[in-house]
Amino acid sequence: MPRAAVSVPASRPSTAQELIYPTHGCRDVLRRHGIKPHDHARDNRRHIKELQQQVSERKAAAEAEAAKAASKAARRRAEGAYSAVPSRVAAQLAARPSSAPPSRHRPSPRNFYVGAPLQPAKQVTRAGRTAAWIEPPLLVPPPPPPAKSLPPPPPLEAAAEVEAAPHPASPPPTDYIARNIEAAKHASRRRPASARASDAAARVLFGRPEPAGKLPSYLIDRKLELAQRAAEKAAAAMPPEVPPHHHLLPREDCVRVLADIRAARAEVLEELDRFPFVVVVADGPLPSYDRAAAS
Repeated sequence: MPRAAVSVPASRPSTAQELIYPTHGCRDVLRRHGIKPHDHARDNRRHIKELQQQVSERKAAAEAEAAKAASKAARRRAEGAYSAVPSRVAAQLAARPSSAPPSRHRPSPRNFYVGAPLQPAKQVTRAGRTAAWIEPPLLVPPPPPPAKSLPPPPPLEAAAEVEAAPHPASPPPTDYIARNIEAAKHASRRRPASARASDAAARVLFGRPEPAGKLPSYLIDRKLELAQRAAEKAAAAMPPEVPPHHHLLPREDCVRVLADIRAARAEVLEELDRFPFVVVVADGPLPSYDRAAAS
């Protein structure tokens, strides 16, 4: 917005005052001369808010009109789709409410030319009881009740077959009272609750407690099962040519064991050669003795 022209008074401050308190713009000059400057930014903000409010009102009105038009269109579609379907709510409203008083029956036509009743409203019969007054007959007799149409009789052959067929014997009626009495005779006598409670307390106090550290039976069975599985797995891993209760050593262990056996045999033979007498073995004299005799 263009700024309005401001007239500055002719009186100006002294040079010392301008040096001590310099001004920064025309607003400081106006305040120094006692004039309140107009805030155009505030007017702009107010004008922008008014424009925003108008835009929001127009947008809300357009959305309301669109929603109303959509609801009308949906109502028309629903009315067209369910026009042949009866309304339960309308039927319930048209029906008589349950809180309404009972409806009176329409009065039946009465013969008014008969006159007063020939008998009182309450008459005493021969048995000494009172009977209600019986209205005289009507001038117009009531229509006869409609005759019930009977089904046609079955053919003679079918009737004969039905009569000849044996009727199943109906089971005898069950005497529930006698059955309950018999069941009560053979039922075991139930001890009172106090006796059962005392027996439970005695078992807790004087019963033999379980030894501490005893394994449950299911844990023992589980351990035995695991041991059997481990033995079966080890037996399956052994080659079939190994006899039972023998172990199959690896190649390195076999070489080491044979070397130890040879060293031990050589040591034993060397000790036997140092003896002063001849040692004869099953296969013959020792080779060292033969060499000594030949020399």
